[in-house]
Amino acid sequence: MAGGAKRLVRRSGTSTNSTRHSRRVRPLRVLMVIDQFNIGGTETHVYALTRELLRQGVEVAVAGKQGKLLGRFAGLGIPCYELDFVLSNHEYNADDEPRHRELLASIIKQQRIDLVHVHQFPSGYPAFAAAESANVPFVFTLHGSYYDELFLRTISGRARCRIICVSPSLQQHMRRLGIGCDLIANGIEPGDYAAYRDLEATYRAYVRSRLGIPAEAKVIMYASRMSWEKAEICEQLIHGMSSLRLKGHTDFHLMIIGGGKQDRLIEQLAREHNELFGATFIHYCGEVDNIHTYYAASDLVIGTGRIALEAMACCRPLIAVGSRGYLGLIRSEVWPEAWRTWFGDHDADRRTTRRRLTSDMKEVILMSGSRLHEIVTANLRHVSSAFPIARTAKETLHLYERLTRTKDFSTRRTARKTTND
Repeated sequence: MAGGAKRLVRRSGTSTNSTRHSRRVRPLRVLMVIDQFNIGGTETHVYALTRELLRQGVEVAVAGKQGKLLGRFAGLGIPCYELDFVLSNHEYNADDEPRHRELLASIIKQQRIDLVHVHQFPSGYPAFAAAESANVPFVFTLHGSYYDELFLRTISGRARCRIICVSPSLQQHMRRLGIGCDLIANGIEPGDYAAYRDLEATYRAYVRSRLGIPAEAKVIMYASRMSWEKAEICEQLIHGMSSLRLKGHTDFHLMIIGGGKQDRLIEQLAREHNELFGATFIHYCGEVDNIHTYYAASDLVIGTGRIALEAMACCRPLIAVGSRGYLGLIRSEVWPEAWRTWFGDHDADRRTTRRRLTSDMKEVILMSGSRLHEIVTANLRHVSSAFPIARTAKETLHLYERLTRTKDFSTRRTARKTTND
């Protein structure tokens, strides 16, 4: 659909009369806004949060540019609005900002939205303006270490606006800048990944055969956006894999999952290394719709942020490496640091080097089965108890309720209800 088009699928069988909202005239209505319905950590988190908020009795609509994840949102039976916040090169579509601001304001009015929740910057500008003009509260979740400081300062200066940070490092950095924020972790539903944990599953062998990977291979999976530091990490991995192959580890294979600004360069580099050795041991898969399939085929995952949570939920050993540095193999001793730094994406004490990556990959792949089982079992328990999406949604909903309990909001909602009646 063109920018501004709406896709609406009626939701059936979902109760909106939960006990926690029994005192409301009607369920809280939230507009989620993202740049694009892409396959990525932020977007996947928004999907998981939206699904859980629906379970907790919140009405949700969502807006963003058309992308591969749109179908999953539409499958929730919620209003999905397609607005071209970004261009085809992922850059901000500034020329159309006034139009997007007007469209969002009309959506807020039509859907009787009580609060706007935004997760990325290009779409954040018109969404904030629309929320201001409609006099509804505004929430912005800061998911990473790249941000528009002026925009965040503007939000923090408004009475009914709040910023959420997803890691202690981000929160501390914002506080050093004098910007107030709430700390709410990203979350997952561990049960979504239970089917992919079994290393002996027939499906695992099937996926490998479909990808052209030998059943006995040791498969390392790297999943991320192929842009900036994450693309540089991928380059280091490709060179590291070639180094291991030169040392006789010909059964090691690398799967690369993700798209982005530098994906063509990564694909070309992978092709060159395969041609150099006369064998396909680096498999560039690009952006995928169902990443669970690739977890099933892997023996080790390298990643950060949400990928880290998902890998642990799939009972795969994890080497955490992010935009800000290196944590290495995730085990109980480094759980506090992993949370503080968001697995190296928001802070880190060590920098990423090819030598560290290569050494740790080799160590984990050759680790005894009992030691690996001990690590992944502990990690599963940890991710299930520390990062459940139900808790994330509950804390987010508490924030929504604080913002919508103000006298001004109550007066506005009563007046609007009278008008609609």
